[in-house]
Amino acid sequence: MANLQKIWVYSLIITLGVCSVASAQDAGSDEWGGWFEDSESVSSPADTMESNDTWGDWSTEDADTQQTDTLSVNADEFSDWGIQSGDWGLEPEPEEEGLPTTTIYNPNAPVGMGMAIEISAVSPFWVSRKMKTWYSFMDWRVGVQLPFSYQLPLYGMRVTASAEIASFNFENTFPQGGQFGGISVLAYGRLLYQQFCVDAGFGLFGKTGGALFGAMYRYPLTSNLYLGAGGRSVWVNQIEPLGSSGWADVQILAGYKF
Repeated sequence: MANLQKIWVYSLIITLGVCSVASAQDAGSDEWGGWFEDSESVSSPADTMESNDTWGDWSTEDADTQQTDTLSVNADEFSDWGIQSGDWGLEPEPEEEGLPTTTIYNPNAPVGMGMAIEISAVSPFWVSRKMKTWYSFMDWRVGVQLPFSYQLPLYGMRVTASAEIASFNFENTFPQGGQFGGISVLAYGRLLYQQFCVDAGFGLFGKTGGALFGAMYRYPLTSNLYLGAGGRSVWVNQIEPLGSSGWADVQILAGYKF
């Protein structure tokens, strides 16, 4: 009976020991399992990356080589056409504002566009019958052409306006004597066509009124300076003691356009 009790006690002790060992293994299975799982999860991406790098290097090198060849071919094609290659194979085109511009002087271009000052030397060459015995002298004129003009729908003609002050001087020596002279102030319109211009206007000759009509040709020396020559006919309302009379003169002028 005593032996049976010893066997039962020993069996109980062995059973408890086995159960404790088994429970200890179950508690540490997560750590061991996690260690094995982590090791596998870490090693597998390394293998994958290594395999991808092996094939990726080959594909990347091929793509880089192909892209370089394409850029070099494009650069050669653009260089044949005189185009320099840049970051994208082309350089940006220069802006139109940055392009150099040169103005070519054309002597046949219209003269008189804009404000101008004209200085003239004048000499009468013809007088009416009433003034046959009247002698004339050299006179001067200073005129200003206004800066605006109106374009006519006829052969490129333009209309502008001008004003001037001038001197005039006549003297009668036979038979009665007399003198007619002073300063005239005139305003007139001007019709422009290329280098030609026609003037028509009115004003004051001393204390009496008068009118003028003339034509002139102006030749440009530069874009601002020009020379001109022409003639005018002048009619005056009252010349003592002749009454109304008139004359014609020639003029040579120099003008400067602003």
